[in-house]
Amino acid sequence: MGVSTLLAVPPGSGKSTTLQQLSDLEQRILTLGAEKVGNWAVKCISYQATTVLTNAHLTSNRTLHVMHSSEEPDSSFALTGSGVCVAGDKDLAPIISQLTTFYSQRKAMTVEAKGPRYKFGDFVIKPGVISVGPSAHGNVLEVEYLPCCVSLQCWTLVNQMLSLIMDQPNLRRPLPLGHTEDTVYARSHTMHQYLQVFNEVRSSPRS
Repeated sequence: MGVSTLLAVPPGSGKSTTLQQLSDLEQRILTLGAEKVGNWAVKCISYQATTVLTNAHLTSNRTLHVMHSSEEPDSSFALTGSGVCVAGDKDLAPIISQLTTFYSQRKAMTVEAKGPRYKFGDFVIKPGVISVGPSAHGNVLEVEYLPCCVSLQCWTLVNQMLSLIMDQPNLRRPLPLGHTEDTVYARSHTMHQYLQVFNEVRSSPRS
């Protein structure tokens, strides 16, 4: 994998729906000359720590997010509120669901982003719809630059592609938290970015 950046796409003007906005993004991407190469999905299931854990002071992170990406079909990622990310087997979510003494799944807090996957030269471009439960709540756009694995070496280039698709010349995304000059980008950094976007969408009014 390479280096990715992503953002929650601002709502369209007027009565534009999330699906209409996704279609508009796809048209911009196709205009660049990109080729569709399948589909993608990222899913997040959130769990709340029970009083057994919190009363015993075994955790200071009351929420645990288990995420799964179609880009890593055999893996899952567990993220805490403090920024810790642990990679595990794809069956991590079902295992945690059985630990009812310690964690309970938060109602209406399953979030999923999915959409078409495009290839354009050395870039993979992934627009998609974000759903909370059965309802669409917005759109997301991810741009990945494949030849590089050190964020600072290609962050400007990745942001240029993002701003080109969004037609916003001055669009710039901040580096993922904790990145330094020699930080090697990993899938966990993408999961952190998706969690940030999902949290933004959860707290915003439905589109």
